[in-house]
Amino acid sequence: MRKPRVFVIEDDRPSRRMICKILEKAGYDPIECPEGRDAIHMALMHPPEAMLVDVMLPDMQGTEVVKELEARKDCQFIEYIFLTAILSERAGNKNSKFFFEVEDKRYQALPKPIKKRILLELLEGAVEKSRSNRKKVEESDRHSKLETKRQKIMEELKREDSLEEKNVSVPSSNDEWQSSL
Repeated sequence: MRKPRVFVIEDDRPSRRMICKILEKAGYDPIECPEGRDAIHMALMHPPEAMLVDVMLPDMQGTEVVKELEARKDCQFIEYIFLTAILSERAGNKNSKFFFEVEDKRYQALPKPIKKRILLELLEGAVEKSRSNRKKVEESDRHSKLETKRQKIMEELKREDSLEEKNVSVPSSNDEWQSSL
């Protein structure tokens, strides 16, 4: 199984590099993206399992990146975790879980500066969820294709039976049976 691909969308280069090093050591395949548009373009070509998205990017808001990708069917399995300094003041409680809302949907959020343990815990859950959702949909698609194939075969058999009934005359008496032999 390939390493989970994770996009790190962070405009601050030192922060981005530090996060990528943490992810590499933990067995992930991190892809650096300094801007939202770059991340969208790359995600459409090679969707990752998860994205760490800075809320404030130079070219667009992180929330806009998420909205744009969620609207695309080929990116439906990406899990998003927001990175933000906005939560830093409230991050005093180590057991707190943070969320960021975008159009009535809640996403996990990670306050800056990032804590390695929390980052890896959130990411592990996000990748697991992404892969699980993908597997369910793929199994459902496979089941649908098999059902469609089964229905086509049944229709074909019914058509063949119908044709055979039209072409075969069944003798009605013993005399006709003997003469047909």
